[in-house]
Amino acid sequence: MSNWLSEGTVINGNIIKSQTAEGEGWQICRTAGDQYVIAVDNVLMKIWSEYSDAVPGFFSKYFDEESINVFCAAPEHLVSSLDKGPYPDGREQIEAFTDVFCSFLDRYPEADLRGAIYIEEHDLLLPVRADGFAGENGYAFGKWITRGVNVSIEDTATVHRLISWLPEAALRRIADRVCRHLNTKGDKGLRMKSREDSESYIFADLTTAADQGTAGPAARKDKIPDEDFHLPGSSKLEKFFNEEIVEIIRRADEYKRMGIGFPGAVVLYGPPGTGKTFAVERLAEYLGWPRYDINSDSVGSTYIHETSMKIARIFDMAISNAPSVIVIDEMEAYLSSRSGWVHQHHVEEVSEFLRKIPEAVEHNVLVFAMTNMIKNIDPAILRRGRFDHMVEVGYADRKDIRDLLEDRKKKLPIDDNADLNKVAGALAGKPMSDVAFVIKEAGRYAVKNRQQTITTEAFEAALRKLPAAKKERSIGFSV
Repeated sequence: MSNWLSEGTVINGNIIKSQTAEGEGWQICRTAGDQYVIAVDNVLMKIWSEYSDAVPGFFSKYFDEESINVFCAAPEHLVSSLDKGPYPDGREQIEAFTDVFCSFLDRYPEADLRGAIYIEEHDLLLPVRADGFAGENGYAFGKWITRGVNVSIEDTATVHRLISWLPEAALRRIADRVCRHLNTKGDKGLRMKSREDSESYIFADLTTAADQGTAGPAARKDKIPDEDFHLPGSSKLEKFFNEEIVEIIRRADEYKRMGIGFPGAVVLYGPPGTGKTFAVERLAEYLGWPRYDINSDSVGSTYIHETSMKIARIFDMAISNAPSVIVIDEMEAYLSSRSGWVHQHHVEEVSEFLRKIPEAVEHNVLVFAMTNMIKNIDPAILRRGRFDHMVEVGYADRKDIRDLLEDRKKKLPIDDNADLNKVAGALAGKPMSDVAFVIKEAGRYAVKNRQQTITTEAFEAALRKLPAAKKERSIGFSV
């Protein structure tokens, strides 16, 4: 193709510094201000307009060439060819791209994304092949995240070796999402590799693998452990989980004879940093059941109606692989009140939850939802039959923190003479993130000072590094 945008060309006040990549009908360049510019001919622009009618709106005609359309991206936003780059610089870009990639395949499952153009600023993925084959989309994704290596995302062992800087759990989550989309295209013949194909195959058909350590079918326990669930640092939640969930599941037949079925859905509410999500994660690990997370990463979408479709899909997967656990994090983002002026698609999302929660409970799925803003939740959601229990979770008191420190003492060399009561008193009423910080910082202090154990002195040094509590300021007039 012609070198439309040569070095020194000025586009919308930006000077072209270098060419980054080119293909049939397109060219990507970089400006002196490190912004990306893409030039596209009219043939490709017509194809893209069929995928998104917004595309012509942010391209403009190149003044020297009426048949060329150009777009200059905002600083720090990629314009990239999946085949030729530029490639992602870190995890955040890969995760954002994953959202766009999966959303696109939901809408256009038969599109060929080899060599497609990714415009990060507008969350757009635009094919450059009008009549290609969708069967190679796993390679299109894998090549982009590995910076040009021709490997499919399905071959996770090789991908992990190539981008070992990305945590394996994060790669599992990303690959699982993508492969589920590649694996649901019907007669196109897209299939994930069988377990026999590779010892490193890490996906179960209907199980997510999240950063927090989601348990899959291989990790499922045959029965509930005989010992009670233990949650150091949160005695109230520990008691609730044991009495209202573990006990009923463990003695299901006896309770069923009394007309008591599977535990109903639960809302955990309270200020941030109280360990709500952490507690549910530990319960799922204790039960050995797969966990499915509903959050902005898993169901968020720029497309209308797609969020409700993703919500339904996650519930369906959890039901198919029951018994299992669903965790709805920051439920106010999806289940806020429908009163007043709201978008129709928000009403649709709330209605989807109203339908799916009772169905999930009927099929032995534990449903938990967390929120910091309980007053904003739609009243219909909080009625019995959807969420049977609403449990307030506050900051840990002295006793809970002392129990947590004693539990950590089993794994860390905390000195026998360390004044844990004093430490617990200083941390009472603080977020769990502060407690974790103090424990780690005390350990660092011990290592720096050549100490073999974590002493009271180390804890005191760590406590001094906590930010001081903000003083409330009154606003008004003095008389």
